[in-house]
Amino acid sequence: MQQLLGQSRSSQTYLALDTLSQNTCVIKQVEASDPNSVMLKRLKDLQHPQLPRCLDIFEAQEYFYYVQEYIAGESMSARLKRLGCFSLAEIWQMLEQTLSVLKHLHCQGILHGDVRPENLIARTGLNDLVLVDLAIVATGSPEYAAPEQVQGKPVFASDLYSLGLTGLNLLTGLRPIEFWNANDPQHWRDYLPPQPFNSDRERLVQFLERLLVADPAQRFTAVDAIAALELIRGRKQRMTVASLPIHCAKTLNGCHGLGGVNAVAMRQDLLASGSDDKSIRLWQLPIGAACGELSGHQGAVKAVAFHPHNPILASGSQDGSIKLWDCETRQMIQTLTGHSSAVNAVTFSPDGQILASGSSDKTIRLWQAGECIATLSGHRLAVNAVAFSPDGQQLASAGADSLVRLWNIAGECLQIFSGHTQAVRAVAFSPDGMLASGGKGAIRVWDLATGDYRLLSGHSWPVAGLLFSPDGEYLISASWDKLIKIWRVQTGEEVALLSGHTDSVNGIALADGLIASASKDKTVKLWEYPS
Repeated sequence: MQQLLGQSRSSQTYLALDTLSQNTCVIKQVEASDPNSVMLKRLKDLQHPQLPRCLDIFEAQEYFYYVQEYIAGESMSARLKRLGCFSLAEIWQMLEQTLSVLKHLHCQGILHGDVRPENLIARTGLNDLVLVDLAIVATGSPEYAAPEQVQGKPVFASDLYSLGLTGLNLLTGLRPIEFWNANDPQHWRDYLPPQPFNSDRERLVQFLERLLVADPAQRFTAVDAIAALELIRGRKQRMTVASLPIHCAKTLNGCHGLGGVNAVAMRQDLLASGSDDKSIRLWQLPIGAACGELSGHQGAVKAVAFHPHNPILASGSQDGSIKLWDCETRQMIQTLTGHSSAVNAVTFSPDGQILASGSSDKTIRLWQAGECIATLSGHRLAVNAVAFSPDGQQLASAGADSLVRLWNIAGECLQIFSGHTQAVRAVAFSPDGMLASGGKGAIRVWDLATGDYRLLSGHSWPVAGLLFSPDGEYLISASWDKLIKIWRVQTGEEVALLSGHTDSVNGIALADGLIASASKDKTVKLWEYPS
């Protein structure tokens, strides 16, 4: 007696009865002419406790037949229907069990090709999962297939992508077609059940993000995923404690009325914050005492930056102007005009000779001695951030057109970095010349020599601020998800998570053992950072 379990273009899978042993078995029939059928011969000696045992492989009448053990139990899809969405602990269990068998398959040079809830069977419970229905023809289920697999070019990382979608299905109760949007890789986060911040949940979401990276070269491998999972699970009881000893030392009121704080800048003894209320506030460091307010802009202050050597502060505003202020007298020195729309970013070159500004008018302007010496055009949409290289010879710009551009100070575009899927809102150079850029949820750390990048996934909303520690060992990121994260640059490991803001974090600054963060919640927070 046979029952058809499934079929594809060149294969069929049947449930059958072995008349000799009277045991139920599964038979996969593959056309011998299919080039993928040669894979069958490699499966005969494949043994793993989480894979069905191979009972026989033979050829007859232009078909190969792969006979395997029938696994009795409950599939993850059936369990989802019976009990509802999986808990965080159950998702971690599923991932741990499945990664173990995927590692074994990939080390044998075998792609499963069809990882999905229906093919994960619990013999007795979640600690006893079996991965069934190895896809001899690795087309898999279209709903759970990775982009490259859909294009007929599956790789081992394709199984990891399918595992990520499986995890989201079990976490949300929704099928991928209901929550997945290829044009917005973060769209699925909108379907997560709303709840107060939970560090274990956030780490699970970050883990799933690494499985779902569109570029398979940047995706977790099974080995890397197991290492990351072991690290996360090993630290589970202290997830809210940072590896770096950082705590909030003070909270400052940075805005009156509607709106929030958009930007912050620091030098050793002074902090400046720019707000939607059109003002700039000054604070004495390290105590955080208010020591002045600068007024003059006709629109929200979007950016502030200190001169590296002189007591001068530059500010950029929604009113399209840039103002220079004397920090000692608290008086305005000069107003720079030329941009036709909001000024979103200002920064001084390391020697203080040049001021760069980025605007919603799609241009970057370079200023020297109060005069515009160059206008850089190329971005198709607003310029959100600018940063000078450590030697001051290059400038990076981040655009709402999803591009990062690298310029020389003569105004020539040297390189264009693509890869972000939405607006880029932050850029920063490391002391040794690497470039970090932040978009929607993802940070890319670029090697300027090769154009390659490493991906740091962890934020659930756009990254609005980036800066490197003075020694280049750490990268600090701020996001609209209300969080500040600190990453070890060499390994990409998240070593600290700073929470406390109740709305988007719009910008960060670092000086003399303090991190300052500016938020839409109208506050500036000071965090003690081990310098």
